[in-house]
Amino acid sequence: MTLRASTLIPSELVYFNAEKLVSSKGVFNKTGLLHTDVQVNRVELAQHMLAAAFLANEQAGLMRLELRQKNVMFGLGSKTALFADPTGQPPRWEGPCLEADLLAAAGRAANSEVESIVAAWLARDYSDPYDELFSRVKMNLAGRGLLDMQEERKLKIFVSRSFSLPAEARAFIAAQPLGPLTALLQGCQNSRPQVWQELVKQIKKAIDSRQEKMDVDS
Repeated sequence: MTLRASTLIPSELVYFNAEKLVSSKGVFNKTGLLHTDVQVNRVELAQHMLAAAFLANEQAGLMRLELRQKNVMFGLGSKTALFADPTGQPPRWEGPCLEADLLAAAGRAANSEVESIVAAWLARDYSDPYDELFSRVKMNLAGRGLLDMQEERKLKIFVSRSFSLPAEARAFIAAQPLGPLTALLQGCQNSRPQVWQELVKQIKKAIDSRQEKMDVDS
C-alpha cells in the first residue's frame, strides 16, 4: 500500500500515541494497538480520538463548540449541553478520517449536540459499538495508506478484516511531532474545562447508546 498521508491528522495522532495519552492500568476494558504491545483503556481511547476530531474541526474553522441550555422534561426544565455547529466551510482534511466523518454526520444528526452527531455517525446499534468505532478508524487509516488491510470473505457474505502497520508508515508516524496535539487537548482542558468535560461525557453517552439491547422474553 502506498503512503498517501503528508501529515497525521489529530485523531490519528491520538491513536498512534495512545499509550502516552490514555490509561493502560487495569485488566478489563482494554484494547490493543498496532504500533505497540501496550493495551489501553478503550473507552478513554474512543473519547480522546473523537474529542480530538471535534477540537480539530473547531480549530480549522469548520465547527463551533458552544455550551448552551437545552430543554428537558418536556420543557419543564433545562440543562447545559455541548453543541458542535458546522460553520459551512468546506472541509480541508486529507482523505478519510474521523474529522471528516463527524462533519458529514452533523448533516444527518437530529440536532448539533455532540451526542447526536456521534450517534448519527455510528448510525445504528452494534453488539460492540467500541469495536465498530475502532474498525472504522482503522479503515480510514488504511484509506490513507497508514495501515495495510487484508480482507477474507466467508460464505460469500461475511467479510473479516485484519490490519497491520507497514514499516514505511511506522517510520513516518514516529517522525510526527506530538506538540500540536498536546496543545490542542490540553488547551481545551485547561482553558475550557466545562467544554472538555461535556465533550468526553457526551461522546461516551453516544457510543453507549449504540449498544444493542438484549431481548428479554416476557
